[in-house]
Amino acid sequence: FEWLVCIVGYVRRGRSMNVASSRYAEEPPRRRCRRCRSKSVVRARKNKKRRPDHQDDPHVLPHPRAFPPRPPTLFEAYVATQNFLPRHEQAALFQCLRTPLPLHFRIRSQRAWDTFPPTARVRATGPPACFAVAADPCEWDAPFRAWWHLQSRTPGALSRQELVSLVPVWLLGVESHHAVLDLCASPGSKTTQAVDALYGNAMVDTPATNHNQKSQTRPTGFCVANEIDAKRAYILAHRCRETLQDRGASVAVTCHNATKFPNVLAPLVKEPKNASSSSSSLRPAQPYDRIICDVPCSGDGTLRKDSKVWHTWHPSYGMELHPLQVRVAKRGLALLKRGGIMTYSTCSFHPLENEAVVAALLATGCGQLVSAAPLLERANVRSLYHRSGLTQWKVLDDDLKEMDPTTDAPSTLWPPTDPHIAQELTKCVRLVPHDNDTGGFFIAVLQKVADFPVVVVRQTARPAAAAPAKLVTPPASHHQLSRMDHDDPNGDDDDDDNLVHFTRSPTGAQCSTYYAVSANLAAHLKEQVGSAKLNLVYAGFKNKRNKKLAPAAS
Repeated sequence: FEWLVCIVGYVRRGRSMNVASSRYAEEPPRRRCRRCRSKSVVRARKNKKRRPDHQDDPHVLPHPRAFPPRPPTLFEAYVATQNFLPRHEQAALFQCLRTPLPLHFRIRSQRAWDTFPPTARVRATGPPACFAVAADPCEWDAPFRAWWHLQSRTPGALSRQELVSLVPVWLLGVESHHAVLDLCASPGSKTTQAVDALYGNAMVDTPATNHNQKSQTRPTGFCVANEIDAKRAYILAHRCRETLQDRGASVAVTCHNATKFPNVLAPLVKEPKNASSSSSSLRPAQPYDRIICDVPCSGDGTLRKDSKVWHTWHPSYGMELHPLQVRVAKRGLALLKRGGIMTYSTCSFHPLENEAVVAALLATGCGQLVSAAPLLERANVRSLYHRSGLTQWKVLDDDLKEMDPTTDAPSTLWPPTDPHIAQELTKCVRLVPHDNDTGGFFIAVLQKVADFPVVVVRQTARPAAAAPAKLVTPPASHHQLSRMDHDDPNGDDDDDDNLVHFTRSPTGAQCSTYYAVSANLAAHLKEQVGSAKLNLVYAGFKNKRNKKLAPAAS
């Protein structure tokens, strides 16, 4: 019996060796590793068996334990209820929103541009030096990965900014002599882009060895970036200082409520209204040529970056933000010069935050919409597919039931009844994610054609005693700059003549740092009749001085 068992064992062993040798002879050698038996891997393999690849094959039967279809979220049900996308495109939109967003960046440095690998697998997104790459770094090729790790650590070499976020500044057409205001500036990508546009989108050399170098002509225009939250305003100032470097001489950061942003051309003291005063004397001038109005929104266009919006979004969120957005946009339009251009933008699909706000601005008669197609062509952005704005929409509550216009909700939520305003809304721009592999965005370009009316209340009888002068806006009590009486703090004759130097300290003699600000921005911050109303957080670029100098009177 033992002899028989040995023979059977030898036979089985030889058969297994022959099978193994033939298998390895046919297939190329590969690394043999231990099979992972974790629960997640086993579960994934079972799920793959339940979902066959050949769904359309009639010979493959569905698994009896296949997963039931996922119920639609509230956002998906809302999109299906509205009419801004056809039925056959909604599935493509939802599928695109569940994929990661590509990495978009803009090259600012000449050194980074010269060393950019020509074989990199990137996609050009519009004007030169704007590219998009896969979100997963594992898909990058080796030359681009090495270039990215080097340039991303160089301050000011690259600017990470999504493609749809670049479009509003492109549409503004900022030139070197324009005064630009960013009402809701944080985190500061549009502010950086606007300052680069003031310099003609020319490349910079980073790191800058001399802040006062004359290699580029300093523009006469400037940019004022505003943020309501103090903490975010300081983060915005830090980003502008690190990214813009010597170009920071043309930017200032303020902390104000955007609905009450002060007009520096308006006096601090109200003039008394009498019979001889006219409406023109009561209306101050407007200080800005271009305004970026990127208002707070519900953020459903950022679903590819922030997946929790799928569960937190609800229709009434946009309804709650609508009055605030109207007030911010009206304040921006009031600060704009006649003939100036303002872009109103949101990262939302909600028509109550987009077309409804623009219709409320058009109803004032102070602005008109500008078609975006020729502006995009002028900015060399011809490959960006965009859709027109809506003329009709539904006002829905959280239960997706249509609301009655007779409720206490603002009347501006519903579509306009004026056919001319409804036709003008088609000039708005809607950027849908699956059209260009981007996020969702809405943009409206408005040009100011008239000032807001001034209501003059005439008194029939003169009061017994004249009322004391009343301050329109109290002057800011912090972050004030004192001008230095010496134009050359470091004793260098090669300094830029278009720079004005300030210091934080009222005495200046004991201060070791100074701030270099462009001349026109310095006049805007310190020499206007209402400049004292600005709550200044940061202005110019910081530099060290070699000797103590006494400041002039501020």
